[in-house]
Amino acid sequence: MSAMDKLFPYRKGTDGLELFAFPHVGAGSASFNPLRAALRHQGVALCAAVFPGRERRLREEPHRSMDSLLAEFADVAERDAYSAFRGEYALLGHSAGALVADQIARFLVGAPCRSPRLLVVCSCSPPPRCLDTGISRLPTDELIARTAAMGGTPRALLADDDFLEVMARPLRADWLIYDGYRYHPAPGLPVPILAVRGTRDASVPADELGLWQDQTSAIFLTAELDCGHWVLEERSAELAREISAALSVIRRSEPAA
Repeated sequence: MSAMDKLFPYRKGTDGLELFAFPHVGAGSASFNPLRAALRHQGVALCAAVFPGRERRLREEPHRSMDSLLAEFADVAERDAYSAFRGEYALLGHSAGALVADQIARFLVGAPCRSPRLLVVCSCSPPPRCLDTGISRLPTDELIARTAAMGGTPRALLADDDFLEVMARPLRADWLIYDGYRYHPAPGLPVPILAVRGTRDASVPADELGLWQDQTSAIFLTAELDCGHWVLEERSAELAREISAALSVIRRSEPAA
């Protein structure tokens, strides 16, 4: 078993491009199922990260800081001799997961492997605009209620006391990562970025989407889809097409071999 299999347990081999995906607060790998299916028709294999405290790793202590999360990623990538990142690959993050994807992209650019072909950031303000929400410090009932009010979790699960008991710990840990994140100005990534928002997403205003351009020195693309914050479940097919189109733009921009 590869060291990366612990972090990406559902990863399957592919001859095409791999898209490593990072979920929003409280979510697991299943949140990417619709997009995974849609991308399969585009020749892209999506594999979602599973962090401690959920799914197969339920008994593990969840990360409570971005530094801790990045340390695990760096450890498994190094022990795996960066083999997962020697082929053609891209990164995607949804909502708070976009901050994780951005930080991992910065790590991989400086690692002994290929850089990502593309960074896709969905439903997330650019790093300088990501501020402490205070949600991580709320009592558990309020923390769950505030998170539930944002959507993205089936109502049936929110009514399941056993589910809420299991999810309380990783949910608070995810909010601690987001609330504890601090932006430090850095040169733009030499990686193309596709920034995506829903046109009805009040949490990511239209004028903020373009500010992601400051995070790259390469090609910058945007897409606005007819939905709210939850583009993964509301517009997965359209998102898959935007990702495929972005990859085509990047490939056409490269000099002929």
